[in-house]
Amino acid sequence: MYANDEDKAPVSLPVQSFTMTFGAPVTDFAAAFEEQEPETSSEKVEYLYSSNKFVLNDVFGDNNDKMGWQRVRGGFKLYLSEGAKDRWYFNFELEMPTSYFTKMTTDGTIIYQWISFSDESNAQAAGAAACKLQAGSVKKTAAHQWDVAVNMSSQSADVIGKKWSKQNFATKIAADKTEYKAMYWNDIFALAASDRTDYSI
Repeated sequence: MYANDEDKAPVSLPVQSFTMTFGAPVTDFAAAFEEQEPETSSEKVEYLYSSNKFVLNDVFGDNNDKMGWQRVRGGFKLYLSEGAKDRWYFNFELEMPTSYFTKMTTDGTIIYQWISFSDESNAQAAGAAACKLQAGSVKKTAAHQWDVAVNMSSQSADVIGKKWSKQNFATKIAADKTEYKAMYWNDIFALAASDRTDYSI
């Protein structure tokens, strides 16, 4: 989390790692769509879900022993129309007490979340995706992509002392070439209520 666009010393959440087994992408459109579904329709098939909890004090140093959660979901987005390019998607989620988001909105805090991935059986199949959001400004978003192995850890030499937009800059895919988009127009970045009292997502 960065204080602003010029910040080079972010507050970092704990890094989580996990191993997932992926099969071939599901492309059974008969199961995904109704017969009369318009050709412009799409369907998401989720393959990946990970949730990591952390103590707020460990991140913010504010003596708050309550928990926060960071989650990531990923999968394959299928399009019904012939010739459309099916693609992977990733969604990031952060759940904390609402008061934290209120302060972030007031301060204009930038939340930058990422996932890097690699294939144990294919060294060439590596990359990363990242999403930027400015708290309280859902249109100030960005999506970044890498198609090579990169170290996105806050301890990486390509991250330390750099703005959020300059991380691993040399190998980052140009904005007009990336396959990932930050879809601010469908309220995906809007703050949502949590089932936990006084928490938001």
